[in-house]
Amino acid sequence: MRRSTTTSGIAVALAALLAMPAALAQTGPGADPATEPAPAAHGMQAVEQLGPRLDDVARDYGISEKRLESLLLTDPTLAVDPDGELLYVDEPAPGEGAGPAPEVDPGPEPAPPTDDAVFELHSLPGASHVIYLDFDGSTTTGTSWNSSSGIDPIVSPPYDLDGSPDSWSATELSRIGLVWAYVAEDFAPFAVDVTTEEPPVADLRRSGAGDARWGVRVVVTDDTWADCGCGGHAYIGSFDDATDEPVFVYNSSLSGVSEASSHEVGHSMNLAHDGKGTSTYYGGHGSGTTSWGPIMGAAYNRSVTQWSRGEYLDATNNGSSANYGNGPDDLAVIASLTNGNGFGLRPDDHGDTTATATPLSGLTPVATGRIGTTADVDVFRFTTGAGPVTVQVDPFLPVKNLDVRAQLLDQGGGVVAVSDGAATLSAGFTQTLPAGTYYVTVEGTGVGDPFAASPTGYTSYASLGQYALSATTLPVPAGSISGTVTDDGSGDPVAGAWVLALDTATGAPVAATADASGAFSAVVGPGTHHVLTLDPSGTHAGEWYDDRALDGDPTPVDAGASGLDIGLAPAGATASVSGVVTDAATGQPLPGVWVAAVGPFPDSAALAGGTQTDASGRYTISGLEAGDHLLAFIDPARDHAVEFHDDAAVPSGATLVPLSPGTTATADAALAPVAAGAPGTAPLTGRVTATGTGAPIEGAWVVALDSTGTVADATVTDAAGDYALAVVPGGYFVEFVDPTATHRGEWNLDHPTQDLGAADQVVVGPTGAVVDADLDPAGPTAALSGTVTGVGGLPVPGAWVVVLDPATGGLVKGAVTGLDGSYTVGGLRTGPVVVAFLDPSGVHALEYHDGAAGFGQADPVALVAGSTTAVSATLDPP
Repeated sequence: MRRSTTTSGIAVALAALLAMPAALAQTGPGADPATEPAPAAHGMQAVEQLGPRLDDVARDYGISEKRLESLLLTDPTLAVDPDGELLYVDEPAPGEGAGPAPEVDPGPEPAPPTDDAVFELHSLPGASHVIYLDFDGSTTTGTSWNSSSGIDPIVSPPYDLDGSPDSWSATELSRIGLVWAYVAEDFAPFAVDVTTEEPPVADLRRSGAGDARWGVRVVVTDDTWADCGCGGHAYIGSFDDATDEPVFVYNSSLSGVSEASSHEVGHSMNLAHDGKGTSTYYGGHGSGTTSWGPIMGAAYNRSVTQWSRGEYLDATNNGSSANYGNGPDDLAVIASLTNGNGFGLRPDDHGDTTATATPLSGLTPVATGRIGTTADVDVFRFTTGAGPVTVQVDPFLPVKNLDVRAQLLDQGGGVVAVSDGAATLSAGFTQTLPAGTYYVTVEGTGVGDPFAASPTGYTSYASLGQYALSATTLPVPAGSISGTVTDDGSGDPVAGAWVLALDTATGAPVAATADASGAFSAVVGPGTHHVLTLDPSGTHAGEWYDDRALDGDPTPVDAGASGLDIGLAPAGATASVSGVVTDAATGQPLPGVWVAAVGPFPDSAALAGGTQTDASGRYTISGLEAGDHLLAFIDPARDHAVEFHDDAAVPSGATLVPLSPGTTATADAALAPVAAGAPGTAPLTGRVTATGTGAPIEGAWVVALDSTGTVADATVTDAAGDYALAVVPGGYFVEFVDPTATHRGEWNLDHPTQDLGAADQVVVGPTGAVVDADLDPAGPTAALSGTVTGVGGLPVPGAWVVVLDPATGGLVKGAVTGLDGSYTVGGLRTGPVVVAFLDPSGVHALEYHDGAAGFGQADPVALVAGSTTAVSATLDPP
C-alpha cells in the first residue's frame, strides 16, 4: 500500500465506488463532539488545508503537486481529511441510495451458517494471493478504518436481502454465487484466488518483505458506521497492507455488488477512476449485447465490463500520472510484481501456434480455456472425416468480459473460416470439409469504434476471460501401415514387438503387435504418422522409424505405407570397457590391480562388474549395460594410490565413461606410487557369504581404508569365503565387493557401496577384530503387478503395460494383461519407473499412472528390491 508517514500525514485515498456526502469523518456512538474529526475538504478548501504539505502528499501518490491541485479543483468526488489523507466520495449504484447509518447494536448478531457450498468457491485454489468476498458479517479492528473513524471495532452485519440476517434465503445464496462468478471472471487472467471461503487472517495481510501470502477482504454489508450514503469505499493501494484492511461494498443488487466489489478491489490495487471529459465516472456506451463500460467507471447495467487503458472517447485516466503514477494500463498495474500487488498473470493454458496446439479427441470433443492477455491465442487441433463439421466457442455466461473471435485453419495453416460477429460475444461455424487435420484458434476481439463521436463497442485490449469450446466431427476412414520387425544383427523376427502409429496432427495412437514372423499391420486414419516400435521383453532397444533413437526426430510415415523394415538393436548388457593400468612414475604395467565399474548413472550406483589386470596391466570388463559408468582402480598391494577415472582421487571428481551397446570403450589409468605404510600387526579377519543361503563367496574383494581413504590392506576371499588382513590398530572402513557382480557390494554393516558417507568404521584393537559380511543378490529383483479395468470396473484384456525409464523415456520392459485384466512385469531393476497403460484396440484412451494424461505429468513408481509393487489402472474412453 502506498502510504508513507511524512510530516504531511499518511497519504491515503479512501476510495468509495458510489457516492458519499461531502463529509465522511465520523465517530463512534457517544463520542465527545469536541473531539470529532473535522469534515473532509473539497476543491479550493482542500488545497488551502494542505498548504505547504501539498507537494508531499502528491509525491506519496506518485503524481506531481500541479497534478494533485488540478484533481482537487476539477474532481468534486476527491477530498482530503485533516491528516492529509485523500479519499473518494462517490455515488451508489442506480436506485440503491442509502440514508443515514442505522443504529449499531452494542454487539454483533450471531453470524448465519456458512455450510452451503456457495461459501467454498475458489477461482484458483492454492494461490498465494486472495480476494475474499465476505458476505457473512465481519468485525474490523486495528485498521486505518478504525483510526480514521474513531470506531473500533467496526461491526458489519451479514449481507441481507430479506430482513433475516441470521439465515440465508435461496435468493441470497444464488446472488452470492453469481457475484463470485462475476468477480472471478474479472480477475481470471491473474494469479489470484477469488474465494467465498474465509482464509486465515495471515493470508489477508502482508507482515513484511519475507511474507509471500497476502490479499484483501471485501466486506459486503450494510453501512452501519460510515454514514456515507455510498455504494462502497476502499483505501488506495491497500492490497498489501500489514493489517487485515478490508474494502467495503454497500450495494445489494447483483450488478451493484459485483461491479462495486471489483471496482473497490481495483482501488486497493492502485487503480483510479475512469472518467470521461468533465465526468468523474464513465458509465459506458452502447446498448444490447455489446454495450460496454470500464470497471473503474460506473458501468452498471452494461453487458460487457472490462479493465481499461483509456481506449474510448475523452478518457480522463491517461498519461504517466494515471492510476497514481502507475500509468493508464489497468492490466499491467494489477499484474505488477513491484507495486504491492505481487501476483502477476496466470500461466498460459493452451499453446499459441499450430505446432503447440492442444489435441481434441473423439467425435464430439469439448474443451475449456482462458484468454489471459491481449495477445493470447489458444490453438486446438482435430482430425475429421469428410462432411459437415461444427465448432462453437462461448464465453462463460452470464459473466461477460470476453468477446470471442475464432478461426478454422487447414493442416497447412490456411484460413478456412472466421467467426467474429458484431452482435454476439460467441463464435462458431459449420463447414463442409474434406477429411484431414484442422486447427481452431480462439482469441479476444473488439467491436465498433469507442473513439467515435457517438462511441460504440470496445477494443480487444481487455477482451479476456474463460470460454468453452465444443465441436462435432466425423469418423476418419481407415487405412493401414504394415511391415516387419527383426533383430538388427541376426535378422531374426522379433515376435511380440509392439508397434505404435501416432497421428502427427493429433497424437492419437494406433497399436499393433508383431506376429511370429515379425509382421505387423496397424489400421490408421489418413495423414502422416510417427511409428514407434518397442520390445516388451526388454531384449531390444526401442526406436522411431527408421532407426531413429527414442530421443531423436521421427520420420513421418504416410497412411497406406507397406513393407516397412524395422530393425531393432539388441539391448541389455552388451557394452564393454578395457584399458591398461600403469605406474604413473615409471610407465610400467601394473598386474593384479582391481578395476571396478559402477553404474550406469544416473539409474544405478551399484557395482556393474569388476576384474583384475593381467601381467601386462590390461583388463576388460564385459556384459555391461549402456550408459555412463564410474571406474575405480585399486592396487591391493597398497603400493599405489586409489584412483577414479580420469586421474581423480575421489568419486566426485571422476569423469564418467560412456558405454554404448555392442561396443568397447577404452579407459586407461596411471596410478601414483605411494610410500609403504608401517606393516600391520593387528589381524582383521572374517567370512563373506551370500544373504539367505549362507553360501561362501569365493574371490570376493575385501579392502580396508583408513580415515584418509588410503588402502591399509586388501585381499581376496578363499574357497570358504574367509579373508585375513593385517592392519595397524585404529579405525577402518571395510568394503566387500563381488567382482562378478553376482552380489551387491557393501561397506561394513550392510551399507551400500555407493554410500561411503553412511558407513560405520570398524575399530581394530591390538588383538585384532572379526568382521563378517553377507552380500545380497544383485540384478533385477523388483516386480510390478496389477489389474487394468475400464468403465464399470470390467477387465481390459490384452492391454499393454509399458514400463519406461523416467530419465530417457526409453522402454524398460512390458507385459500384456490377461483375460481378467491382470498383469505382472518381473525382473526389474530397483528405482523409479514410469508406467503407461495402452489398449491396442483403441476402445480406451492411453493413460499413465496415476491417471496422468502424459509422460511429463506421470508420477514415477518406486520399485523395491525383492518385492512386487501393485500398480493398477482404470482406463477411460478416448
